[in-house]
Amino acid sequence: MLIFSRSFVRKDFINGMSFQLSGILHEMPLNTQRANGKKSKIRACVEHVFAVQKERMGLFIQTIGLDRARIKITFANLAYNLQRLVFWEKRDTITQ
Repeated sequence: MLIFSRSFVRKDFINGMSFQLSGILHEMPLNTQRANGKKSKIRACVEHVFAVQKERMGLFIQTIGLDRARIKITFANLAYNLQRLVFWEKRDTITQ
């Protein structure tokens, strides 16, 4: 897998400094590719749960204190898991 970093020059008008990045193709090491693959699999599963909690369940955490936020997240996770349980139980009864 190749990674391309665009070259650009940016002038900082306050300090008069310029920044430049090279436009060279870099080969990604194999161990980095494997690590990215593992992370993306986990991320795909977790992001689905957060999307469901945010969109369908209306989860928006605006509390004072970490304890209250943890409790709210815990109840949202519990509700999500119960919804999944109901889904799988209904699916089981339909197929049998």
